Amino acid sequence: QEETHTDIDLTPDGSVQKRIIKAGTGQKPVQGSKCTVHYIGTLKDGKVFDSSRDRKQTLSFIVGVKSVIPAMEISVSTMNVGEIAVIRTNHQYAFGKMGCPPRIPPEAELEFEIELLSVDEVKEAPRPDTFQDKIKKALEAKENGNEKWKKGTFRKANQAYNKALAFLQNLSEEEEELAEEVKLPIHLNLAASFLKLNQPRKAIEACRDALEIDPNNTKALFRMGQSYSDLLDFELAKQSFEKARSLDPKIDLRHELDKIEKNMKLHHEKEKKMYGGMFSK
Repeated sequence: QEETHTDIDLTPDGSVQKRIIKAGTGQKPVQGSKCTVHYIGTLKDGKVFDSSRDRKQTLSFIVGVKSVIPAMEISVSTMNVGEIAVIRTNHQYAFGKMGCPPRIPPEAELEFEIELLSVDEVKEAPRPDTFQDKIKKALEAKENGNEKWKKGTFRKANQAYNKALAFLQNLSEEEEELAEEVKLPIHLNLAASFLKLNQPRKAIEACRDALEIDPNNTKALFRMGQSYSDLLDFELAKQSFEKARSLDPKIDLRHELDKIEKNMKLHHEKEKKMYGGMFSK
């Protein structure tokens, strides 16, 4: 690939586009590859909302596991090691209609400058070929995650749940419907593990995946509320909790709502201290 001065469509609907800034000459990722990148994410107005370069910490992910937003995985899959590209995406391939407050507004169009630093092949057991084998392997990985959870090793549990979902990739339309019953509790467990790992944004993504299968799932709504609360987005937290309670009046929200009120007061007190003396002489 050479440097281009025009955008290349990476999706049939043109929602994800790539412009090559610097061509790469190294390896290109395949399904199951471990990719390491640097990236800078900006909003449509040019404001930076996230940068691995500023943190001086690269991002690594495995292609096909869905641990990053779709636009990131789609674009990196087309890159060669050493390549630097600018990626533009609409909300459907990023953080969805709700966005990821407070940094990313609803239905946000985003731009990423991505540099693919390395590609490593991940040695895994051969993937099962039949749908029944995929379901079996996914359930085994989920149970392994549950055992890790019971032991308090939440990062290992998170990895096991991601592995379970990876077994349920590349299904036919009919198989996708049949697999939903298996996928739903895995998404819910994944959300819970992200909360334990203090990664509320990723927990929200897992909750959204669960709600795509069951829009009225109270566990997904409850954990989404917890995630927004951790992000100090108290309004969206309340909305999620109240919707969960409307579906199941038996849900006890006193602890979570008290926690929101307490955090709101602390947040407002910090703001007062920060801005209270701005106009004093």
